[in-house]
Amino acid sequence: MRLKKRGGGVPPIVTVITIIAFIAAATLVGWYIMSTTSIATRRPILSIQGTPTIINGKLYLTIRNDGTANAYVSEVALKGLTVSNCNLGSIPKDGGVRNITCSVTGAVNGKTYEGVVKTSAGDLKFRATAE
Repeated sequence: MRLKKRGGGVPPIVTVITIIAFIAAATLVGWYIMSTTSIATRRPILSIQGTPTIINGKLYLTIRNDGTANAYVSEVALKGLTVSNCNLGSIPKDGGVRNITCSVTGAVNGKTYEGVVKTSAGDLKFRATAE
């Protein structure tokens, strides 16, 4: 009596295609996780350094960016005062610093004024003392 020969299992090409598909899927998942994490953590972290001061009609203010993205200063305002001629601009990432000076009119020596710096990363509140 002769035995019937059965198929020997999965053909080798199917195994190779399955392995290649698994590697491609794992690569795509890894790329997606890395790119979304990178984009989500790329942001500026701003802080005002030192004490903002008004001396002889000029506001002196320093902003530091410890984040992983550049930021842009668009406006500086002081409550009750007129602020003009500010040197606004970009604050570089990774510890970059921007020294801002503005002309201020109406400041009284010895008085403290509340202010705000408007940036691409949000508003920074501060207090400046006129000397």
